[in-house]
Amino acid sequence: MSIPLPVLFLNGTIGSGKTTVGLAVHERLEEADMPHAFLDLDRLREAYPRRGRFNEALLHEALTAIWPVYRRNGAERLVLAGVIESADELQAFHKTFGDCSITLIRLIAEPQTRKQRIIAREPGDSRNWELNRTTELEAILDASKVPQLTISNESRSPEDTALEVLGMAGWLPDQK
Repeated sequence: MSIPLPVLFLNGTIGSGKTTVGLAVHERLEEADMPHAFLDLDRLREAYPRRGRFNEALLHEALTAIWPVYRRNGAERLVLAGVIESADELQAFHKTFGDCSITLIRLIAEPQTRKQRIIAREPGDSRNWELNRTTELEAILDASKVPQLTISNESRSPEDTALEVLGMAGWLPDQK
């Protein structure tokens, strides 16, 4: 009998710190010698022409293709940074990975903090889109019925948030 793939999914609106905390989670897992892969889903979606509003079809096709490569090379867990807006989207990840156990953790930060993060990192036209989308997406996530844990990523280091995330997921070295 196979063990379900443990997946830690960092969810949240734009500027909530998903990628930064995901990298800190990756570093903690590496320090603990826990085989895993970390993927920033926004990077996998970057292609044109688009297949779906946010390239969902491409994303799931890419994940289906690349996860077995990580698995063959020793990864036993998967950390994802991205957005799940609905139960249907969560189900799509279950379908993509098959036998998996997804721990969904939403990172939250105040609107002003998110806007400062976006301004600091995004140039040009994408900045305006992301500044508008962060508020829109926050409202969508607030209204969502998707069960998830929530962690504040406000006024603390990515490392501290990562440790709390790992604790909530039961992935700290003394919990494995």
